Amino acid sequence: YQVQKLLQMLTQAAYLLVSKEANPNKPQETSALKRWRNRFIAQAFATWTLWLKSRGQIAVLSREGVDELKRLQVELVVTCFARLIDWHGMRPLIVDTLKRDQRMMLETRLGAFNLFDPEVAVGLYDLDLENREHRRIAQELLQLGAEEPGRNFVDVTYNDKDFVIPNGWLTNLPSKGHLSIHYCREDATAREVVARNRESPAWPEGYMERTGQAWVLYMRLRVVKEKLMERFESAKQSFQAMDRDGQGSLDRTEIAVHLFSYGVWLAPKEISAMMRVLDEDGSGEIDFDEWAAFWHSEIDLDSGKLINEQDAH
Repeated sequence: YQVQKLLQMLTQAAYLLVSKEANPNKPQETSALKRWRNRFIAQAFATWTLWLKSRGQIAVLSREGVDELKRLQVELVVTCFARLIDWHGMRPLIVDTLKRDQRMMLETRLGAFNLFDPEVAVGLYDLDLENREHRRIAQELLQLGAEEPGRNFVDVTYNDKDFVIPNGWLTNLPSKGHLSIHYCREDATAREVVARNRESPAWPEGYMERTGQAWVLYMRLRVVKEKLMERFESAKQSFQAMDRDGQGSLDRTEIAVHLFSYGVWLAPKEISAMMRVLDEDGSGEIDFDEWAAFWHSEIDLDSGKLINEQDAH
């Protein structure tokens, strides 16, 4: 019954998202991006819970229910994809709010290159150079990096090793390997992009990309969290797996060693950043409450602070 009700709400929401005629007197309020960010749909999918008013309690969905809701959210994005008015906001304001497995589903449905937009290029890219569309994205990013000022490629890895992209790749990009890039822009460049798109209805009203490089470190921590959430079903399960001595807390060494054993390597500066984000009481260790707060929150890429996932959207 809950899923049926949710489907009804999604159907109605999809109409509001894509139909300019839904409110002809206030077309700005039918913007897909504003509704996506501000209305209940994003909140419902962020927390994966449903409010049972008749019982006055939260009903937490099973893992199967969560997976179904994820698929429904992807369906909504696919439905809206070709109908968005302010389509330059598709990737940064919609696609980037999804979980990693959802983004992979979207790539399969819509194509990775169709989701790429050089006007809003700032972000993390994990690219398989054997994939034709990923190679096209890599080539576009390399061309942008050659044209735009500043240090655009930050925290680059090639086949999971730190890497500096050689100049020769601009004309002779390898056809194999895994390339991970954080693409950054200077403030002046981001403002130029806004200026040339300001009058276009395709540009989200009031939007400008984040600038500089500080967000890269927090993005790394967000990726760590996504990988942990793919491996463990709950904050408690993940905490217990890492707290092997059973002391009820995690220090920086435990976190680094156990993350590495799960295929996640963090540099010392990243471990320090993770401790700053998680260690709310400054004890030098992470207790379960702090870990749970990390698990159920979003890392703000601008401040590095934990924010409620509902507020994040």
